[in-house]
Amino acid sequence: MTQWIIETGPENKQTLLNEEIGKGQRLEILNRTIGLPIVQTRCVTYDDISLLSDSFRSLLREAGNSLYAVTAYPTNSGCELLRNRGQTLPDLINWLGSHGVDRALYEYCFEPHIEAERSCIFVAQSHRIIGEAAPGTILQLSNGKPTDELLYFEYDFHEWRFSKTIPAVEEFIRQAIASVHIDDALSRNKVQSHLHMSLAKDHLEGYFEAIDNANTGLRFIEYNRVLTNNLDIPIFPRQHKEESANVLIGRPASNGRVEGIAKVFGVEEEPTRLQSEEILVCHFISPKYAPYIKIAAAVIADVGGIFSHPAITCREMAKPCVVGTANGTISIKTGDVLEVDARNGIVTIK
Repeated sequence: MTQWIIETGPENKQTLLNEEIGKGQRLEILNRTIGLPIVQTRCVTYDDISLLSDSFRSLLREAGNSLYAVTAYPTNSGCELLRNRGQTLPDLINWLGSHGVDRALYEYCFEPHIEAERSCIFVAQSHRIIGEAAPGTILQLSNGKPTDELLYFEYDFHEWRFSKTIPAVEEFIRQAIASVHIDDALSRNKVQSHLHMSLAKDHLEGYFEAIDNANTGLRFIEYNRVLTNNLDIPIFPRQHKEESANVLIGRPASNGRVEGIAKVFGVEEEPTRLQSEEILVCHFISPKYAPYIKIAAAVIADVGGIFSHPAITCREMAKPCVVGTANGTISIKTGDVLEVDARNGIVTIK
């Protein structure tokens, strides 16, 4: 998410970056106060690493040849946040050294790398909890490039709705949401005083990412209090039109209604110049499109979920966005006039 924030520069950029940097501390607080299951993180300074302090020696012994993830948080606002995972600790240290940055200007947080068997992202709001999930890794959700059709869900604190049936994933989702429900008043007061956040029907409000593995069980890897902007979108939209040669149906990712000229980029095509009145149409919204989202009238993608980082970026920038049209890059041609009804996930070729 950090890369998208830096590349697109929404108005609340610094707020988003500060929230990203503080996520480890927030998860630790929730682990202590309500027992939220998390991936334990160990943070060290550059001096700890370079001087092989006792704490870092202990981490090295504990890690052995196991795979880890690292996030290098800059202590200077002019430095870039660095991330990598799926390597041993010595390999991660070498990777950090290859960037040519002043490593003394970072704090380094390491955590075990977990191969997720199930993943979900959800947002708890005052009136509902909505999200998406899939078997496999969290990256297919956050990057917006799923390997299969995603499972969407909604819970209004009374009834559940699921877009399809995958029993193991449904059980995981229910367990994850139960984990952010706080039963007793004392714990609720502690959490609210520490994190300054709201509760919805005794559930923590905010944005969550969770993973599940047969060996580790459920683990939360993200809790963000601000990634909930402009999320007044239907998770199960009512379709007012049927799909046809000139009508594409996708999923609402960011509200808005706009008419404009299509600029289509194929699967392997590199993005080029885009005019402000043009609508960006692509297969997968990768980070290379970030500069173009800033000026596009709207964004349409063949694949992706509503909680992917590019979809969140569109919401933060109030850009209409429809994802999951399946064949938008085939049906739409550059120069076509499009009407985008993003609230209902409908794209009409006029």
